[in-house]
Amino acid sequence: MANHPAEQYTIRAKVFDLVPQFFVTDHQGQMVGYCRQKLFKFKEEIILYTDRSRETELLRIKARQIIDFGATYDVKLPNGQSMGSLRRKGLKSTFVRDEYLVFDEHDTQIATLQEDSTFKALIRRFVDSAAPFMPQKFHLTDASGKEIAIFRQHFNPLVFRMSVAVLEDHDQLDDLMLIAIGILTVVIEGRQRG
Repeated sequence: MANHPAEQYTIRAKVFDLVPQFFVTDHQGQMVGYCRQKLFKFKEEIILYTDRSRETELLRIKARQIIDFGATYDVKLPNGQSMGSLRRKGLKSTFVRDEYLVFDEHDTQIATLQEDSTFKALIRRFVDSAAPFMPQKFHLTDASGKEIAIFRQHFNPLVFRMSVAVLEDHDQLDDLMLIAIGILTVVIEGRQRG
């Protein structure tokens, strides 16, 4: 998957599913990824497939440790090649606003994913009834501060939906890594809400 300006992806998850499922579609509504999350694993692992048949794997996202407040998640291709990793800033993400550090395959930080505003983040955390009316928005910026992509939740009481708008070409982050960032964010944020 090449990276193109203004590329659009949508990640959907059914809110009431017993086993979480995620559907990734491109800007034309075509499925480009499917995930059925396994429950009760000691080390979290998310496998993204090309479709619901789960025959062809696209990537794996796996937590490095069993329990880690500022967890690091490795993103790998099916052949085991590293695409990079995502690390959640523990205390800050829990109590203020969500922030993730994005690393390349050599563990060099290349980008930062951050929730849109501290004020909105605090309201979402401490006023339960306000959260559905203030969907989260994340900005992904590279080391120079240039915005690469926007991850935005959309309000829907039955289906969780996050859109991913790719704004800039970036030689260190291809579309698969951006989709992995989106899916992991949806999983972690869903766990916080649940």
